[in-house]
Amino acid sequence: MKIGIAQIGTRAGDFAVTAERMVECSRVARNQGVDLLVFPMAALTGPAPVGYAEQEGFLLDLADTLSSLADRLQCPAIVPVVTDLDGDPLPEAMLLRDGRIMPLKLVAYLSHADWAGAPHAAEVFGGGPGAFAGPRPQGDAGEDEDAPAPDLPVFELAGASFGVAFTYEDLDDYVDYDFGVDGIIYLGGYGYAFDDPSSALGGDLAENRYVSDARDADAWVVGVGSLGGYGTQVFTGSSFVLAPWGELAASAPAFEEAIITAEIDPRSEGPLADALAPEVYNAPLYLWESLVLGLHDYMDKQDLYDVALCLDGTLQSSLLAVLASDALGPVNVHAMIPPTVAGEAREGAVELARNLRLDLRQPSRQEVLPAGAAEAADARLVADLVEVQLAAWARSLGGIVLSPSDKTALALEAEANAAHVATLCPFGDVYRTDLLDVARMRNTISPVLSAACMRSFGVPDVPGVGSVSAQPEAQLGFVDRVLRMRLEWECDVSRLVQEQGNADVVPQVVSRLERLEPARTGRAMYLMVSSKTLFDARRPLGMAWHDRVRSAEELGEEDDLVDALLGMSDAGDAQGGGGSLGSETRDMLGYLRDFGQSQGMDLGGGRDMGTEWGNPFSEN
Repeated sequence: MKIGIAQIGTRAGDFAVTAERMVECSRVARNQGVDLLVFPMAALTGPAPVGYAEQEGFLLDLADTLSSLADRLQCPAIVPVVTDLDGDPLPEAMLLRDGRIMPLKLVAYLSHADWAGAPHAAEVFGGGPGAFAGPRPQGDAGEDEDAPAPDLPVFELAGASFGVAFTYEDLDDYVDYDFGVDGIIYLGGYGYAFDDPSSALGGDLAENRYVSDARDADAWVVGVGSLGGYGTQVFTGSSFVLAPWGELAASAPAFEEAIITAEIDPRSEGPLADALAPEVYNAPLYLWESLVLGLHDYMDKQDLYDVALCLDGTLQSSLLAVLASDALGPVNVHAMIPPTVAGEAREGAVELARNLRLDLRQPSRQEVLPAGAAEAADARLVADLVEVQLAAWARSLGGIVLSPSDKTALALEAEANAAHVATLCPFGDVYRTDLLDVARMRNTISPVLSAACMRSFGVPDVPGVGSVSAQPEAQLGFVDRVLRMRLEWECDVSRLVQEQGNADVVPQVVSRLERLEPARTGRAMYLMVSSKTLFDARRPLGMAWHDRVRSAEELGEEDDLVDALLGMSDAGDAQGGGGSLGSETRDMLGYLRDFGQSQGMDLGGGRDMGTEWGNPFSEN
């Protein structure tokens, strides 16, 4: 059978326009002999559901759109949708064919629940006999916690059987259990994350999971990537089709719309007659293109065109001007050089604005300060007043203000009482070390950033950081490694010191990160391009407790505490209840654990869909 992928960029909830585009894609696919056309996860509804007050109207219009598509699509198609279940995103894959609509996950769940004797759920939804392939793997999910999820679909079409996965966990289930499918359709709901190669789909097949998935499941893997910016999430496309032995059968480009097709032969054992070579992944370039696409779509989908920004000679502000120019065009970028910027920094800022052909303002100190203000006003006050002027300028243009703050700055350099008027921080989820790599890459395209600008990245003023190295870039690299391990890898302070050394500096980095939590509250949004943003990693405001570096002896005692919390520690029971916590305390904590489990509480830190940052269908 021939499968097709329609990798299109859309506006979430723009049902009428998107439906027309889907019909046109199906017409092209039918002419190419496609038996099943698959649309991206975010194409119709976007990756996140609407709020409770709008759900009823949204679902009514969505139902009308799906009914229309079922009648108008020129070939069978899978149209994913995202709705709401008790406040959590609920993804579903609608199989549309012959004028009928079959919700694949719901059919799978009902068929699994009513397997013995109940009417076949697929027939109830008009799928017809054989639409749901079954039977499922052995094991009852209600009794075996290791059994696969009960709503994983298996359906047949054009002589081939398929499963549908929405998350990495779904893919794991299809790989780990013998579903006996010929292919797995992966509807990626994760936005691009610089630190997660699998989020790049076909853009980084050499490093991510999908080739192994195809081989381990002995099935074709059809990776369907959404394309474009949806809110502050960025999806990069890069759809693909992999043969069971790992060869690339079809590939869509990153950051571009495309319709691709591939012949899937369940009986074939390879090799492919015309296998494709996977793309060579360039991480800084991929990140840059993601930011360009994210900024462009953030503006375009809100009918905004102009941005104002501060150009102060630093690498971050200069790179922001280049990004805005690449994403929006130079005529829509308006830059202001503060009067406090002087010397080489001012010369570099002026040259950059001239080279990019930006609309530039250079107000004097007198023009910035209000009448009667002291000439000796401090630089921070002048910077605040520049922010006010930027806001007024953006308002007159009908645009927004962009901030050059990166993830490192937001983590360690935020000022609680400074004026902040920016609507968006495009670099707010990118560490400064990565920005340096991106800037070097961008200069290979056109050398717009001067050598002086490249040196002006700045190192956060953390006590003792100078002892790490005499080189500023090495100091910055150390700070960002500590932040990354703390935020993305969730390492405690003791582990950070074990891994990075510098026992005097690491606690200073963590302490400042925690102390500046209130200063980050209410700041501008940022494009999400990592697996864990600062918003996701926030700690409770006003928390008095802070972690510290602990000795090996203390860490041993903490291991006993963890064992007790998990109900696994028997130390001391045989000795009359000795042990570090005492048997009564262990028993009490064990009862607490059992009670929590009986009430559905998860004390193991699980991250299923809809909880914590692991949810691929959430926006902050």
